[in-house]
Amino acid sequence: MYMTVFEMNKKSILNAGRNTLNLTDGDAVHSWLTMVQDTTRADGQLLYKVLEKNNAFYLYVQSKTEFNPDTPEKIGLIKLKSFQMPDPKETVHFDLQVFPCKLNEQQKEIFIQDPTERLEWLKFQFSRFNIEVISCTEYKLSKACFKRDKIVRVPVASYFGTLKINDSVKAKELFEKGLGKLKNYGCGLILYK
Repeated sequence: MYMTVFEMNKKSILNAGRNTLNLTDGDAVHSWLTMVQDTTRADGQLLYKVLEKNNAFYLYVQSKTEFNPDTPEKIGLIKLKSFQMPDPKETVHFDLQVFPCKLNEQQKEIFIQDPTERLEWLKFQFSRFNIEVISCTEYKLSKACFKRDKIVRVPVASYFGTLKINDSVKAKELFEKGLGKLKNYGCGLILYK
């Protein structure tokens, strides 16, 4: 697996003008990623996450093969680095944005409102791959945005913490495919070190 990191700051947005990739539009980012790799999200094992720090946005892209778009600066992105992901060790620190959900009475998936229940959901998802959550903090609730016929905003939760890997083969499988739903829209990528 490869990880590629891009930065989009005010200067790069100005340089790109109206052609800027809107990092808050899940459909636009998803379309761009699959176009560059010439594959579907699942086949290319494409996962992404947008982080905001100090008036700049960072786009993390995980892919099966090296992600190397032609002239990303034309859409406001500056490529910072690209590297092959190491195999997860016995203990890893992680950062993750997910859509914790459950079925309601009409069998429709809905966001879990209770923070304790969301944490239990997350621990259960990791346990299915023989990964133990040693520590975990929910640090942000936000909305994933994507367009179909209209703009849709879906609540998502962001976590950081520490995981104990009990089966490295299963852990690698999870890290490659991502965790949970809405992977097309910036959820599910487990950043770890």
